[in-house]
Amino acid sequence: FKLENISEYKAFCALEYCNVHGLWENCIEI
Repeated sequence: FKLENISEYKAFCALEYCNVHGLWENCIEI
C-alpha cells in the first residue's frame, strides 16, 4: 500500500474506522 496519496489514505482509514465503530454520520465530513 503506497502512501503517495495521503488524502486517499486518510479517507481509507476513516472508512475503516467508521466501519468498525459504525459512526458514518461523523465520518462523512473528512
